[in-house]
Amino acid sequence: MGAGSEFNTSDRSLAVRITRVLFGLVCSVPFGMLAYVTIAMPPPEGHPPLPMGTAILLEVFSSLIVLYSVDQLLSGLVPSRTRWFARGESALDARFGITAKLMRPSFGNLAIARPWGIPVYANWTLPVGLWLFGRSHLGAAIGWLLVVVVHELGHAVLVRRFGFRVEALSFHGFGGECAWSGNATRSQRVWIALGGVLAQAALFVMAMAVARIPGVPSTGFMADLGLQLTWMNATMAAVNLIPIAPLDGGVVLDAVRSGAEPAKVSVERFVEGVLEKVRKSS
Repeated sequence: MGAGSEFNTSDRSLAVRITRVLFGLVCSVPFGMLAYVTIAMPPPEGHPPLPMGTAILLEVFSSLIVLYSVDQLLSGLVPSRTRWFARGESALDARFGITAKLMRPSFGNLAIARPWGIPVYANWTLPVGLWLFGRSHLGAAIGWLLVVVVHELGHAVLVRRFGFRVEALSFHGFGGECAWSGNATRSQRVWIALGGVLAQAALFVMAMAVARIPGVPSTGFMADLGLQLTWMNATMAAVNLIPIAPLDGGVVLDAVRSGAEPAKVSVERFVEGVLEKVRKSS
C-alpha cells in the first residue's frame, strides 16, 4: 500500500506539472502574437493606427498574460523554482477571496434580459473584451460579440432540444458561458458541447455567402465585421476544439472517456487519466 500511495502522489505531481506546461503553451503563443502585432504590425489598409493609450494598455495586458503563462510553463518544467506570480495570487486570495468569488455565477454580473425565462448576464469584463478583441474598431467589436452570442446560443438550443434546462447565459471579457442542468447521456453531452462550434460554422458559411454578394462593402466597418465573422470566427472555433478543459474540446473528450459531468472536467483530471492508463499498460 505504501508503494501505491507513493506512486499516486508522484502521479498527481506529474499531472500538475504537465497541466502547467500545457497552460503555458496554450496561452503564451496567442497572447505573444497579440503583443507582437500591437507593436510591430502596421494597421490594416484604410484604418488609422490604434490610439496610443489603447495600444499601450493592450500591450501591457498581453505582456502580463504572456509572463504569467511562461511562469506556469517554467514551473511545470522546473517544479523547484519559485513562481513569479505565486505571492500575488496568494495575496489576492487572502485579501479578497477572489477565487471563491469568481466561482459564484453572480459575481460582477448584470442581468440584462430574460428571454423564455432564461436569465442573461453581462459581466463587468465584457466591455474590456469588446475593446481588446475589437481592436478599438466598432465593426470588429460587434463581430466578436456576435460570434460569442451565436456560440452560446448553439449550446442553449441543443440543451433545450434534448429537453434539459438552460439555467443562464453569461457573457464576459473572454467569451461566454451556457449553464445548464439535466441528466444527459454521454452522447447528449457531446452534442451539447459541440453545439457552439456548430453554430459558429453556420455563421461562417452565411458570412462567406454574404461577402460574395455583389455590392457588399469590403472596406471599413464591413471589412472589420466580415473578418470577425469568417476567419477570426474559424480561429476561435478551432481553439475551442483543443481537448483541454474548460474548452469545449476538453468537455467532449471527458464525456467520451468517462461520461463525467461537464462541471467536473479539468485539465489535471485528464492528464491524471492519461498517466494512469500509461501506468497500467506498462
